[in-house]
Amino acid sequence: MGIVRISLIVALIGLLGWGIYGLVEEHAALSEEAAILREKRNLIKEENISVEEDIEFFENPENRVKLLKQQTNVVVPGEKLIIIVPSQASSSQDFPESEE
Repeated sequence: MGIVRISLIVALIGLLGWGIYGLVEEHAALSEEAAILREKRNLIKEENISVEEDIEFFENPENRVKLLKQQTNVVVPGEKLIIIVPSQASSSQDFPESEE
């Protein structure tokens, strides 16, 4: 009977060890997945802040008009567009030609 008890105890310890090993492996995998999800959450939070800033910007009609003017050269009625072109003398002084 002594050998049977010892065999059962060894088998039980082996099964418990195998179960614990499986739990440790699962814990490691879940910890890695949790770290990946935390990183994704942080990226989404940053993106959310950016979107909220965009929404706040575009809620102001003046900002929408300003952006439209910048991108398309649209002129509001009653507004005049002035284009300043540097003179030849100032452009040659600002950017001297290199001698080769």
